[in-house]
Amino acid sequence: MMFQLPPELLSVEPLLPLMAVACPSCHTALAVDVDLSGHTAECPLCTMVFLVPPTAANALESPQPAPAVSEPRGELEFPEPIKCIDNGAQIIRLHRLTPEEKATRRARRNFIMLLVGLAILVALVLILGTK
Repeated sequence: MMFQLPPELLSVEPLLPLMAVACPSCHTALAVDVDLSGHTAECPLCTMVFLVPPTAANALESPQPAPAVSEPRGELEFPEPIKCIDNGAQIIRLHRLTPEEKATRRARRNFIMLLVGLAILVALVLILGTK
């Protein structure tokens, strides 16, 4: 005997359109109903109440035609967070190194290691060569 569930119970698509929001306190990724944009919401993890940012459609308040290619529903996209260090009067923004920056740092590190190696070699020659 085999049991089958009705297809509406197997659906994985959300009933309401969702948007991705990060809690400003604990930075938890939350899926929030689009209707809550511009209103307050409570984080279920840290219980902080925060304002859900308005969506682009709500900010413009003008209906735009639907795109020709529809995005799959139920998938959320999060932008990469910006990491900063507060150093008193100065805020330093952290970023990933580009390949050019990596090559420059590697060349500088190799040059410094060469100088350190030469200094050790000269010190050994001076110490052992005087005997």
